[in-house]
Amino acid sequence: MDGLNVFRIAYILSLVFNGWWLVVTWLAGWWSLAVVNPVLQQKGMIREAEVAFFGGWFWIGFGLLSCGLSYIFVRYF
Repeated sequence: MDGLNVFRIAYILSLVFNGWWLVVTWLAGWWSLAVVNPVLQQKGMIREAEVAFFGGWFWIGFGLLSCGLSYIFVRYF
């Protein structure tokens, strides 16, 4: 048994955070921003609307960051 191969595990995880991951996280983020946030504001749930707003931007940013880091790892390591 070779032990824990960190680079092998990281490579397998990088296959998960690929283009499809970016599409899914961006869809979740835009859905939260474009659909959930306005409906919650319309119903008077301001605090929940703020959570949906920042959550949408979180998913958009996290998707882009994780996909970019995955691309860099696969390309250069």
